[in-house]
Amino acid sequence: MKPHQDTCPFHLPVASETEYIERMHGCRPFRYFGLTPQWRPGRKDIEGFIHDEVVRQGHDPRVKDDGGVRVDGMRMAWEYATAVAATRLDPTVDDILAIGALIEPKKNGRGFRDGNVTIAGRLGAPPEAIPLFVKRLVDALPIAAEQYRIGAHPEQMRPDTFKDDVARIRTADDWYLAFEYVHPFFDGNGRTGKVLHNWLMFTLDDPVLVADYFGGGNP
Repeated sequence: MKPHQDTCPFHLPVASETEYIERMHGCRPFRYFGLTPQWRPGRKDIEGFIHDEVVRQGHDPRVKDDGGVRVDGMRMAWEYATAVAATRLDPTVDDILAIGALIEPKKNGRGFRDGNVTIAGRLGAPPEAIPLFVKRLVDALPIAAEQYRIGAHPEQMRPDTFKDDVARIRTADDWYLAFEYVHPFFDGNGRTGKVLHNWLMFTLDDPVLVADYFGGGNP
């Protein structure tokens, strides 16, 4: 499967350690906290990947009650996904709920959100549609484990067109983008999405990072 003809170098996945560090220089939370990226691509560096994802989502890992607990939560979610992926190819709805709850137990412990959230000025999927949307995402599996955006256009997805949009999903990145459009939890959707993306990519033992689809170094 070839990458979409509209794919540009900015949207390609990280190719090297140097490229990644340069990319993170454009990520505001690293500058705000005065932190240096720790993840080393291609070195089975799960801890570094988790650390940097928590920073990208606006939390300081040096502060125990902020980023510290979120690093622990994402680590537990990663361990859960790794254990289950060893016995089952694709995640289920229950797996997604479990991962979201491990990542943000206080906010996601009761399940999918029952209220609205705003992401970069855009509303997430209507809360009443989330169970159906997530089920459709799970029903779309398995998909190609490739790191290129080909079919999905989440900025165009709406409740009345979501079934058709899901049908265009071809790759793990498409699935990730659709998941982030839905934004099924009150918090931790980016971290949950990264765990699920690596599950679909078969890279839980050696993480990969999606392209910078949303800009600002924060995919």
